[in-house]
Amino acid sequence: MKRKPLLYTILFIELMVGLVLLYNFNYLVSAFKPKPLVTPEGVALSVEPTRPSIAVAQTQQAITQSLAAGDLSPAVLSVFAPLPAVANLPDQPLTDAMVNLGRMLFYEPRLSATQDMSCNTCHLLAQYGTDQLPVSIGHVGRPVTRNSPTVYNAAFQIAQFWDGRSPTVEEQAKVPILASGEMGMETLENVEVVLRSIPGYAQPFAEAFPVFEWRSYPVNR
Repeated sequence: MKRKPLLYTILFIELMVGLVLLYNFNYLVSAFKPKPLVTPEGVALSVEPTRPSIAVAQTQQAITQSLAAGDLSPAVLSVFAPLPAVANLPDQPLTDAMVNLGRMLFYEPRLSATQDMSCNTCHLLAQYGTDQLPVSIGHVGRPVTRNSPTVYNAAFQIAQFWDGRSPTVEEQAKVPILASGEMGMETLENVEVVLRSIPGYAQPFAEAFPVFEWRSYPVNR
């Protein structure tokens, strides 16, 4: 009879231990169970990983194969079409004589007021058509307000200069030559006088523009 209180005590302890174990088991199950996410609209989203549907997988595979084969739509291909090989003038085709004359003028420092600055000074063809400076430097050694945009493929642009104020490279070409902070020539007449004083330009101009008389050669073409 004296053992009954001890037996009751042992049973009570075992019952409490069982309850504790049951509680811990439920806690562990809930802790490792994936929980849904709730969007601001209150729609529950499951975080369990899902596999893409067969239709999505087939679409992705078709796109991958199309890109690998280069089989894109004409609309997409037109955006990424290669540039033309030659940028012809609006009223006449480009000739080798024009290219040679243009190369001479591009590297000509005597087209600046101080005769030490050419187009290539700010648009170095060996540096992707730029001078790689935050702002370019004018003929008197003073910085201008903008940097030099690249001249690579400039003839295919819809407008010239950073603000687009010149519609063509022909219009753009004479602006830096006359700009006081850039090449600093006073007038186009002064540019023509300089070019006429250089014997080496008479023949290249005559070959590039045979339909023009010497007095009306377009310097900016």
